[in-house]
This record gives sequence, C-alpha cells and structure tokens, in this order.
Amino acid sequence: MASRVVDQQQAREVSDKVASKGISIEDKEILEKKMHGMAVVIEKLESSRQKLLMEIDSQSLEIERLFEENSNLSSSLQEAMSIALHSENLVKDYLKQNEVLRGILDKLRTDQARGLLDSHHNGSNKTGLAEYTPKVLSIKDQLAKEQSKAEALSAVVYGGV
Repeated sequence: MASRVVDQQQAREVSDKVASKGISIEDKEILEKKMHGMAVVIEKLESSRQKLLMEIDSQSLEIERLFEENSNLSSSLQEAMSIALHSENLVKDYLKQNEVLRGILDKLRTDQARGLLDSHHNGSNKTGLAEYTPKVLSIKDQLAKEQSKAEALSAVVYGGV
C-alpha cells in the first residue's frame, strides 16, 4: 500500500520533470517501468519484513515457553534428587538395622545352641532334651552358624552391605 503511494508520487514527479525538461516518451516509459519494478521489489521486501517479524515473534514465544519448561524440569529434577537422596538414606538406615538384627539373631542362635549343649552336659532334662545326643546338638550349632552366614551373604548380594 505504502509502495503504491510512493509509486504514484514518483510517477507524478517524473511526469512533471518530463514536461519541464522535455524527456522523450520512450525515456519516460523506461523510467516508469523501472519505478514500477522498484515498487514491486519494495512491496516484496515489505512483505518479507512482515513475515520475518512474525517469525521472530513466534520464535520469541517458543523461547519463553522453552525457558518455562526448562524451569519446571529443573524443579522436578531437584525434587526427584531430593526424594532419591532421602530414599538412599532410608535404605542405609534399614541396612544398618538389618545388620543389628542379624547380629542379635546370631547371638540368640548361638546362645540357644550353647544352652542345649549345656543342658545335655549337665544332664538336665528340664527342656525335654534327653533325646538329643551331642552330635545332634553339634549339628544344630553348626546349622545356626551356617544360617547366619547365609543371611549375611544374602544381605551382601541383595543389600550391598
């Protein structure tokens, strides 16, 4: 639109100059074609400029959206890392508690096996263990130790202790 106004103004100026200087009609037509060509180029440039401005606006909106998304992702990552750290600390605490409980269980098994052996050696039959021979009691003691070892190995394999 603006280029058409410019085109018309230039055409009038050329016409006025032609009238005052006596430029030939042929020269006038050549100049008018050149001016029309320049007006077309100006219109195309203006259209391209508008398209570029629209694309810049679109890209700016996309950049803003990406910054917001990045901020949200960063917040989510921080939250996930916090949860992971908390979970890791809980696992460490549980593994420590498991270690303590395994120690208590080992001690109970050992005490129980010793109690059975002591009962048998003292000839006490309070627990009804007359049928236990020293070999059976020894096997029970060994079983308790092997169970403890198996639990310890299981904890290493599954818990990383």
